[in-house]
Amino acid sequence: MISTVSFTVFAIEDEHSGTCGENLTWTLDAEGTLTIEGTGEMTSPSPWEIYRDDITNVIIKDGVTSISSDAFYNHSFLQTITIGSSVTSIGDYAFYYCESLESVNIPEAVTSIGVFAFIDCFSLTEINVHESNAFLSSENGVLFNKDKTLLISYPAGKAETSYTIPSSVETIGSGAFYECITLESIEIPNSVTVIEGQAFALCFSLSSITIPDSVEILDTEAFYYCEALESVTIPKSVTNIGPSAFHGCAALETVIISDGVISIDEYAFEECSAITSITIPNSITSIDKTAFEFCSSLAEINVSENNAAYSSENGVLFNKDKTLLILYPEGKADKKYTIPSSVTDIDDYAFWICSYLEAVDIPDSVTRIGNEAFVACTSLKSISIPDSVKTIGAWAFSECSSLTSVILPSYITSIEDYTFYRCQSLESIIIPDSVTSIGASAFKGCASLESVSISFSVTTINPEAFNDCSALKSVTVPDSVTSIGAWAFGFHNYKKIEGFTVNGMKGSEAEKHAQSKGFTFIELTLTEFPEHEYYVNQQDSTMPNVVANTLVSDLISTLAKYEIPAHVVDKNGNVLADTKYVGTDCKVITDDGEYTVIVKGDVTGDGTVSTVDYLKIKIALSQGEGLEGNCIKAADCDDDGFLSAVDYLKIKSYFLGYYNLYK
Repeated sequence: MISTVSFTVFAIEDEHSGTCGENLTWTLDAEGTLTIEGTGEMTSPSPWEIYRDDITNVIIKDGVTSISSDAFYNHSFLQTITIGSSVTSIGDYAFYYCESLESVNIPEAVTSIGVFAFIDCFSLTEINVHESNAFLSSENGVLFNKDKTLLISYPAGKAETSYTIPSSVETIGSGAFYECITLESIEIPNSVTVIEGQAFALCFSLSSITIPDSVEILDTEAFYYCEALESVTIPKSVTNIGPSAFHGCAALETVIISDGVISIDEYAFEECSAITSITIPNSITSIDKTAFEFCSSLAEINVSENNAAYSSENGVLFNKDKTLLILYPEGKADKKYTIPSSVTDIDDYAFWICSYLEAVDIPDSVTRIGNEAFVACTSLKSISIPDSVKTIGAWAFSECSSLTSVILPSYITSIEDYTFYRCQSLESIIIPDSVTSIGASAFKGCASLESVSISFSVTTINPEAFNDCSALKSVTVPDSVTSIGAWAFGFHNYKKIEGFTVNGMKGSEAEKHAQSKGFTFIELTLTEFPEHEYYVNQQDSTMPNVVANTLVSDLISTLAKYEIPAHVVDKNGNVLADTKYVGTDCKVITDDGEYTVIVKGDVTGDGTVSTVDYLKIKIALSQGEGLEGNCIKAADCDDDGFLSAVDYLKIKSYFLGYYNLYK
């Protein structure tokens, strides 16, 4: 069923007029006729713009020499135009979206017509050129240059479903068939060497087209959103597939790239959601990393064996020696993937929107994870990043909505902007000792995040770093932090989280920030010594950051240097010998009070971290029992108040030498 829309144009009560050039005037009468007269060029912008919906007819009289760019842009009710014989040029977009205009007659004097002059004129069925014009011509209402080597504009209102381009044509001009929505097939002769930008853009019904071997240039957005196009062969004569050349061709299932094509530009096949596989020929030397974005069905990329620049393995795209993982296809249905040990660099966008993946094994050969590398991997549940990784790019894991835990490498120096943005299942995070800066919105929208451990190396927490972390009720900020940005934490939907608490040192940036935002501030005391930094939590009388393998003699002698006499007893009150380790549940007794020691990872209380400790945690996780009291605090490495697989992995990684539990 075809529905029609009718428009009512109301009569103009008064006549309007003015100037539109040094020697040009315009008059709009009560009948909707705009008359332009005088001598010389028309200026831009058009002074009658505010009356555009009242204009139905335009008369450009002899003496006017140009129609300016955008002169009648979006004049939706313009039905007829008379162009005077003195006009020599028609500017860019001059009649853009004049959707009621049915025909145009180009006079003899016109020598140039700007780009997209007649674009989106959906009622336009013919553009006729005076036969004596020395620069332009027309054939069956289609606009060409004089010798018909350049096809300039095919009227969008023509009703035909197919068209054969004349064999004289060498170049199909920019926007020549733009939004010609009735065309289903077009025959391109082998005389054509250039298809310019947007030549066939938005030809929604175009399902069949053959690009001949003569074509050498396939420019930007040439077939942009040709949604019905099902197959295409890029001939070997084309050296470069231009930016967004087939962007949005949703029905495109078959793409054959001939050996001879050298490069595939940015977004060339973006949103081609029906493509399932693609083969890269030997000749390709450059593929932009965004070339296949949003290709949701693309399951494999295969590279010809003799390609000198690229290779593939199991449908995944790499550089030749497999040191750079370039693209894991979005439609690949595997749930787990192990990155080859040859890879040192995971490229930007490498795993972009790979929604099937639940786990990725990253080898310790990898040193860099690129920007947006794992964006919107919505099934990815956990990931362990080896210490070999020195750089994690911005947005790297953003929108990974199932990600519950991440172990960050020990040598990264910053967490970039939006790295874990809207990882809504992420429950806890430990910032490694090496990190100095937490980027803007790095953890914004992590709605399940309950615990954050910020290391003493951090100096800057950028704006909105933990904004919209609605489950985060408190944060401990070390006094190394000298800058805290706006909305950094404690806010949800830019409203203060009720009862939010900031823990920190008296006089620190943390205290100043808490006071300025109206948060509750809890002071932590810190005694600094050359070998150690011991926190004393006055609220529960604990000393929570004694490290494993600390001898009683070392702790006592260190305190003695600062005239703090002390001795250490075990959990039963027995004084420990100097040669014993200080373990969880021991007490440090001073003149000011006694403090219970918590050694992270030491759940047995012997002052060391061993296989027994992490196996006890594993048993507790599987059976739901076995640890209690301060042993739970010792096992709770991320300080979120309960045990998880993250705690087990961190303690095991510490024992194996892969992770540092202590600040």
